[in-house]
Amino acid sequence: MGDRVLPAASLATTDSSAALGLRCTDCARGFALEYLRGCPACGGLVFVEYDLDKAAALGVADGGDAGIWRWGALLPPTAPGNRITLGEGKTPLVDAPRLAERLGVREVFLKLEGVNPSGSMKDRASATTAAAAREFGFSRVGCVSSGNMGSSIANYAARAGLQAFVFSAAYASTTQITHMAAGTPELYVYDCPYHEMAEAIRPLVAEGLLFDAGSSPNPYNSEGQKTLAFEIVEQLGGRAPDVAVYPLGAADLFLAAARGFEQLAARGAIDAPPVPAAAQSSASASVVEALRAGRDYRPVAAGASIAGGVLVGDMGAKGRLALQTLRESGGLGAAVEDADILAWQTWLARHEGIWAGPTACVVLPALEQLAHSGAVGRGASIVAVLSETGLKSGADAERPPSIEPSTQALRALVDAG
Repeated sequence: MGDRVLPAASLATTDSSAALGLRCTDCARGFALEYLRGCPACGGLVFVEYDLDKAAALGVADGGDAGIWRWGALLPPTAPGNRITLGEGKTPLVDAPRLAERLGVREVFLKLEGVNPSGSMKDRASATTAAAAREFGFSRVGCVSSGNMGSSIANYAARAGLQAFVFSAAYASTTQITHMAAGTPELYVYDCPYHEMAEAIRPLVAEGLLFDAGSSPNPYNSEGQKTLAFEIVEQLGGRAPDVAVYPLGAADLFLAAARGFEQLAARGAIDAPPVPAAAQSSASASVVEALRAGRDYRPVAAGASIAGGVLVGDMGAKGRLALQTLRESGGLGAAVEDADILAWQTWLARHEGIWAGPTACVVLPALEQLAHSGAVGRGASIVAVLSETGLKSGADAERPPSIEPSTQALRALVDAG
């Protein structure tokens, strides 16, 4: 069953938010805007429900330095003083014509989430997480991370004046560990599977010792991530792509973006949501394997991969909901190998000028599979979400050849090239 976490006070409704309450995805029961980690009645996931007519009437703010809060009508009610931001969002949506040509499709756009302040899409979640922690009166937050979430929440907690306890996977890159350690002195590394540490922190959250700031059933954490969908439609001039491809780890971004597109479709802002496509590493392809086999979701034992952000073998209820979302929407999925991820990472840098991290680049060989199999049609308009910058993680590079400081030697190189 879901945990009813202390303190139990509800968020106060505001004129700037169209939030109505929480709704369970399984039993459809409704609740006030409490701090719930799952449905108290059936244990299902709960998400924030909105009055979409009111949201349309409120509209979208111009932005400025407000970060994702310009979409405040479709975010949880938050007092102005608790709207934590580092300027996240408004990330570029870049046309990738060489990629489209290689895949044999009409157009591909790349959503560069690595441009966010901490270098990944997690900043969207951290903005609403830190805000909710302050709204509910917490002074400490806790986060289990594979790397990017820990970096992000450490930064946003510092910005919000919160103490952050971050528990990072040992396989996180040196850059990610350094980033987390800079943001919080309360950083600890674990060597067990991700879901085991997530289970270990649960009692502390249930007792109210920490506000749950990780990829979890906390409904307020992922709300900020659905602004990705709002921005894509805005940047495409008011239309949705035919297909949206996401890296799938704990499924937060995938589920949040799907909600965002559905909310836009429900109020008539777009004709229909894009077909979602989930990209996973073959080392932890629980959702893709279930989709291919036509069976229920089952956890897997996550192996090793260069794409640490998608190494979640047991996604729990979010894995089941991600699979359900794919099936109900005619969605797609593909699992890829590390060698293909790394090859595509280099290709993207050399042909489109974009250096994205391995977790982000999972979407590229996955999209190649889907395009070459015919699952994605030649006339498709595609958005591929690149979730992190390449400056956050990656394989150790081979040392380039040395060159002497000689004009003659340089000239010989250039002439040979």
